Amino acid sequence: FYEQEDFHQEGKIILYQAITHFNEEKGKTLTKYFELILKRKFWRLIKEIPNYNILDDINMFGNYEEERTIYLEEDFKSDIEKYVFATYFLENQSVSKIEKETNYQKKQIYNAIYRIKEKLK
Repeated sequence: FYEQEDFHQEGKIILYQAITHFNEEKGKTLTKYFELILKRKFWRLIKEIPNYNILDDINMFGNYEEERTIYLEEDFKSDIEKYVFATYFLENQSVSKIEKETNYQKKQIYNAIYRIKEKLK
């Protein structure tokens, strides 16, 4: 059986794949693309364990916000990286909107995006 850490690791792998293979020109958002490939992967994993009742372990993922915070603290040390990861990658906000909401310049935001992608490799 898969445990919480296994699903967490699979999620990180899928996030990395989504970031590296995402193509804005296709008219989709990164968030929707990530959700699509994540759902497909989890459906494949669930099909591998047909006798396992997933409803029995409804709390196996724990507190998502707590996990997300720990993940951000571990991988992204600077405030700008944490903010850009949360807004650009998870909430799918544009660089222009992030620039307007913060004191960061576009170049700083693009540099943070690059560093985040490098850390997720």
